[in-house]
Formats: sequence, structure tokens, C-alpha cells
Amino acid sequence: MAAEFLTGGWDAQMVVKECLGCGNVTAHQHLHDCAHGIPDTHMAGSERFVCELCSHIVRATVEGAARFPFQFDKVSSLRAPRWTDLR
Repeated sequence: MAAEFLTGGWDAQMVVKECLGCGNVTAHQHLHDCAHGIPDTHMAGSERFVCELCSHIVRATVEGAARFPFQFDKVSSLRAPRWTDLR
């Protein structure tokens, strides 16, 4: 598995990981949307990593998302909820 590192920029953070789309170890831009007109907020479900090479998008809800360092959205296990999970 590839080493992970973050690089900070003015508006974006980068993480180097194996891309789920093209299979190359490449930089992914870490993005999320703010609430309209309210800076420093987070729109639930908008966090994503975009491959700089092939533009493949990884969201917290896709298989393999656990290898990316999501900060806002919870990574789902993609399994159907059981009745006991709803109590």
C-alpha cells in the first residue's frame, strides 16, 4: 500500500493515494462544499477526493473510501442496515 501524505495549499489539501479509478498512485484534491453564503461550514455529504490524473471522485459512501482520510463525512460500510441497528 502506498504511503500517505498531506500537502497544504491556500484553498485545497492534497493526499497521495492509489486511485480507485485509474489505479495509479497520484495526488487527490480534498474538497467539500460550504453552506451557501456561510464560510467555514460544511455541507453534509459533499466531502470528496478528486484524482488529479483522471478526475475520478471518491466520496465517503463508495467502496474503498476508508483508505482516504475523510474529516467531515462518516465513511459508510455500504452494508444494508439491520433491524438491530435501528433501535
